[in-house]
Amino acid sequence: MSTVTQTSFRIGGIISQSFSVLSRNVVPFGVLALLFVAVPQLVLNKVFFGTMVGPGAGFSFGNLRAIGAMGIISAVLALILYGSLVFGTFRDLSGRPASVGDSIGRGLATALPILGLFIVAGIAIGIGYILFIIPGVILSLMWAVAVPAAVVERPGVFAALGRSADLTRGHRWQILGLALVYAVIVIAFTIAVGLATLIVSFVPLLPVLVTAVANALVAAFGAVTFTVLYSELRRIKDGVGVDAIAQVFD
Repeated sequence: MSTVTQTSFRIGGIISQSFSVLSRNVVPFGVLALLFVAVPQLVLNKVFFGTMVGPGAGFSFGNLRAIGAMGIISAVLALILYGSLVFGTFRDLSGRPASVGDSIGRGLATALPILGLFIVAGIAIGIGYILFIIPGVILSLMWAVAVPAAVVERPGVFAALGRSADLTRGHRWQILGLALVYAVIVIAFTIAVGLATLIVSFVPLLPVLVTAVANALVAAFGAVTFTVLYSELRRIKDGVGVDAIAQVFD
């Protein structure tokens, strides 16, 4: 266990470390993101555009059921991806390789708790945003690291939310700043991808593929960024380093 020497975190440091983790794990994280985000999105696009907007095709109950089913499958796969990337990030931060197989195993093991978190937090935050927005922002900041807490500590849904609230206490303005920087990066990247899809729009299916890959990269960046944030908050609040945290996966 390491001694805490810094009582806060640097937003630039979190972003920089997140990009470093991604750059060191381009292959395994890329495979995970493509497998759990890009491929399902391509399938969804095929279902929507191929079945519903084709010549003579129209909306039907069967088509809507197919889209709903694929949407649910895509959401579940995204949950597995998040758990996989939390595990892989800690493996990397502790100096060990993050294999695709081990990461998927951890993602599968934590998919249900993460699903519970997204349902409970999503409902509460959604109501908060309806009630003059500010309550929703506050809850979002409080629960910013609930998913990494659920994957690492596995305390249960409500305990993970409470754990996140405790870890983020005293740092929520910084987390808001981090979220804004993250949003700017994602928006700039999305605009660049939009321009790229316009350039290649004459090539069949290529714009769809570019968009799917871009969404996969955004998902990976988000998961890694908030996992690095969780690691920093654990260091500040609990006085533990990444090696001690990563031991729970051994």
